[in-house]
Amino acid sequence: MNNINVAATKASITTKPHQSPSLLRSWWTNNNLRYDAAISSVLIILNVEAIMYMTTHEIPLPGNFLAYFELAFAEKSLHRVAEEESELCMLMESLQLELENVKKVHSQLNEKQNKHLIIAESKMCYVYQVFPLCEGSA
Repeated sequence: MNNINVAATKASITTKPHQSPSLLRSWWTNNNLRYDAAISSVLIILNVEAIMYMTTHEIPLPGNFLAYFELAFAEKSLHRVAEEESELCMLMESLQLELENVKKVHSQLNEKQNKHLIIAESKMCYVYQVFPLCEGSA
């Protein structure tokens, strides 16, 4: 029913060994890799051109160039520290106000507790006065 000539198929494979896709072809069909290769080439060419221009025209790089950037970075860091310090001062003030409020509430609760203790003691004294027998057993 299915008469396949195995020898003929093997011959066709062996006679065309270069039909498989090469690694270069699969690499070159990827658009991202092609873009990366093109941009990298352009950047390399621009860097080489800039270096050649600086050497031929004798353009010196200033010695304090790095010091300038270090100072700029230090200045930004100092500004950030100053901002954080002012935020911390504001936070400290708000925490002090909150502490004062907590102390007020605590003193009010202590006063209420003392009033309740005084009332409870007076009631206990009344109970001992009404029931003198309980006073000796306590």
